[in-house]
Amino acid sequence: MTGRSKKSKRIIGRAQVLRIAVFIFLLAGVAAGISVLTSHDAAMSSVQGGIAVVTSHLINLFGAHTHVTGNVINSSGTFALSVVTACTGLFATGVFIVAVLAFPAGFLAKLIGVLFGVGAIFLINLVRLGSLFYIGVHFPDLFDVMHLLIWQSLIIVLALFLWLLWAKVVAHAHQR
Repeated sequence: MTGRSKKSKRIIGRAQVLRIAVFIFLLAGVAAGISVLTSHDAAMSSVQGGIAVVTSHLINLFGAHTHVTGNVINSSGTFALSVVTACTGLFATGVFIVAVLAFPAGFLAKLIGVLFGVGAIFLINLVRLGSLFYIGVHFPDLFDVMHLLIWQSLIIVLALFLWLLWAKVVAHAHQR
């Protein structure tokens, strides 16, 4: 028998189990919070409408002439893009926040990570909505594929990439 104890043979330690438990607990909390928010029509209408207004302004910067009615971005009768709950980026943002909070880092690093990630996901979502608007206007046959397959997958991958980038920076800073 070697000199190793049973404790050293563990594949996963207590600290890792605790991190996983914290992640699951936080994920459940964020899911509950998003569920409460999405069940309040007035709150979600405000979020959806606000994102529609910002997206409309962004689209107009590139020469389009849009206006917003509620949560719908209209383009002179040629195309309308409705910003619904799934288009707000709340779900990807929620998972990102949970991943940052569950990561073993200090408070300031987590605060910076959350602020950076929320802002970045918001900007990515604006690009997503703007590009979907232009796809809907110019390539309507591609709209469903781009909306449901490409962009939804891309938002998840980009949120994961942002978290990995943040975690690498935090881990690198911790090694110094």
